[in-house]
Amino acid sequence: MMMKRGKIRMVGAAEGSGKSALQDALALELGQGWIVVEHDDVFIPERRAKTAELAGVGQNSHEFGQRRNVSRPLAFQSVLKGLCDRGLNVIGMGRFHNIFRERNGVPLWIKMYKEDFRGYDFDLLYFLVVPENGDSWRLSGSELGIVRSSGQQSTDGADRVEQAIRRRLAAREQTSSRQSETSRRSGFYRKQIAPVVHSHKEFGLPVCSYPLVTSPQEFAKTLAYVVKR
Repeated sequence: MMMKRGKIRMVGAAEGSGKSALQDALALELGQGWIVVEHDDVFIPERRAKTAELAGVGQNSHEFGQRRNVSRPLAFQSVLKGLCDRGLNVIGMGRFHNIFRERNGVPLWIKMYKEDFRGYDFDLLYFLVVPENGDSWRLSGSELGIVRSSGQQSTDGADRVEQAIRRRLAAREQTSSRQSETSRRSGFYRKQIAPVVHSHKEFGLPVCSYPLVTSPQEFAKTLAYVVKR
């Protein structure tokens, strides 16, 4: 008798958005039967052991094995499918910046629905950090501003988000030179989420807002409700 497959959900967010802080809170909120795997957990040795144990598979098993000569995005997809085939409901978290590249005018994440995860109960969503409830993102040229519920546009809110994320990344500088470089890049957060907003507007990418003042535990409740659907 074949084991019933679980569900696969991919949750994306830009660098510095709080994925690591959200991971444990989301796993706790979802409860038994779900596993939350962050992209780096599959490829960094010290995290890999913990994730393999949590998933109940060996580090060198087929489900959790690293594939040589296979790109990381494809290897990560393979891990998610392997866990799902064991009956686990699995959430894969990461930046997933490559999925917004377009081929023949269509982003790669749409191909994932139609081809890569065909036959699976699969869904993808992205979350954005925004200043506060009632605000929304608006893409204007190459810049992102905040549109308040009153209809007035402001860059102050976007700057607050940028500064908060910059502080988060700067705190990691002692362990990662790449984080240090990223946190000093001007307007890096707006540039990261510009293709997300474009994909949301043009192709219907599911997006959740994560207000800056919201704790990971609070947002995990909203996210858990969305991914369980």
